[in-house]
Amino acid sequence: MVILAQIVILILAISVQGLVGSTNNTNAMTTNMALRYDLQSRTDLAVQQAMANFLSPTGLLGDPNLLTAHQAAANYSPVMLPTDINGIPLDLLNLQLGSTLYTSPSITDASAGFKMNYIIERLCNIAGAPQSTQCLNPKSSISNLGGTSNTQPLPPPFYPLYRISVKVESLTDQLKTQQFIQVVING
Repeated sequence: MVILAQIVILILAISVQGLVGSTNNTNAMTTNMALRYDLQSRTDLAVQQAMANFLSPTGLLGDPNLLTAHQAAANYSPVMLPTDINGIPLDLLNLQLGSTLYTSPSITDASAGFKMNYIIERLCNIAGAPQSTQCLNPKSSISNLGGTSNTQPLPPPFYPLYRISVKVESLTDQLKTQQFIQVVING
């Protein structure tokens, strides 16, 4: 009888240990999912901030002359930047405080423990005035659906593409979790 009671206690102890381990794993997964969701929300906010700075009438897109050269204060490059295998600009991965290449300050939310950086690049091979032969150019969806015979339709207007790359870092978790997102807009 004593041996049976000891076996039952041993089985219960093993079950409790499994239950505690399962609870710890569930808590870790829930915390990780909450952090990822919060990072996604912060990433969306950073994209909105970068686009507002870029698209506003007083931003870069408001003055086409500013778009022809590097603008350190706006984290802007008039040419495509080298990227890693995931397509993230190396300059964004290696962005350091005090950099002279990009001087726009990080967007920080110290109370929530996040730091956000962005880089805007024109998807062209050369600086200066954008040319359709030197820039990525979305294909026109305009088709020739009729009109006067023997006339060529007007070519679609050319607008260069701009890529906004955002990096959000958690300052509070031990893993220094990062999330990246890219948005391509037509200028």
